[in-house]
Amino acid sequence: MSQFNFVHFELLFWLCLSAAPLGAFLIFRKMSFVGDALAHATLAGTALVFIFYGQNFWLLSLGALVSGFSALWLSNFLERRVHWNADLCLSLAYSFFLAIGLFIMAKHQMEDRVAESHQHEEPHEEAHHEGEHHEVHSEVEAHQPHPGHDSHGHELEELLMGDLQQVKAEDLWMNRIWAIIVLGLLIFFWRQLWLSVIEPKLARSLGYSVRLIDLLLMAIVSVSVVAMMRSVGVILVSTYLILPAASALPWARSLLQLFLLSVLMALMASLLGFSLLQSGQSLPPGPLLALSAFGILAISLVLRYTFQLRLSWGSLKKK
Repeated sequence: MSQFNFVHFELLFWLCLSAAPLGAFLIFRKMSFVGDALAHATLAGTALVFIFYGQNFWLLSLGALVSGFSALWLSNFLERRVHWNADLCLSLAYSFFLAIGLFIMAKHQMEDRVAESHQHEEPHEEAHHEGEHHEVHSEVEAHQPHPGHDSHGHELEELLMGDLQQVKAEDLWMNRIWAIIVLGLLIFFWRQLWLSVIEPKLARSLGYSVRLIDLLLMAIVSVSVVAMMRSVGVILVSTYLILPAASALPWARSLLQLFLLSVLMALMASLLGFSLLQSGQSLPPGPLLALSAFGILAISLVLRYTFQLRLSWGSLKKK
């Protein structure tokens, strides 16, 4: 029997509503790499907050914001001072913060292992004086994994790869609230976002700050990364952030169409991945959802290319 039910699919549904529309703006603004890099840079802040406060959505969001904007500041600083290419500076900045996050996680896991080994040393020495039988028994116990350590290490891995099976009621409610907030912000600032994406010069002439609009978009992306941790983790955030919009791009003729089609493509990828998870086989949810999104992208490109070939062939036959 499958361990996934409607609650898990509802979580994916709210992720589609909150993350996929952001990808439409990022791609139109030519900031898809910025969004993906920012998502990976948030690992430093989220890992640090997770170790001290656990999986608190809003505190993790705060850590993601601080880490993400610190990476953007470092990238801009290198670009201004060293005069390197913007892509190079961004790559260096996000790699630096990603390395910090991985270092924090690895260091914490190493400390847990050392503490675990010390806990078993004393019982082992006492058993040594009681006789050979007790010594062997102590050795067996010392090599058994500690339940608390395993679960904590598993929770740290969720930041990277996600674990859809561990979804809780509060996770679902937070994703519901965040999806409504994201959609509300995008609708409320639609005019400013549309102008900054389509005509940045016109937006400036009308008094809109394109830089502030970009910062707003980056802030929403940073918090959305926290929302995606349960399903696909930090590493595969492009599953909902970039891939749906890329799948919709060949069919969209306006920003609004790309906005709506991105959500549709994300829902199709989630439905495909969830159907495969329902097969009953032991499959990793995060990578499977990412592969499903890539599959939808491949199907979209093949269908669009085939459609264009038929149109071209039809026009040639008329001539």
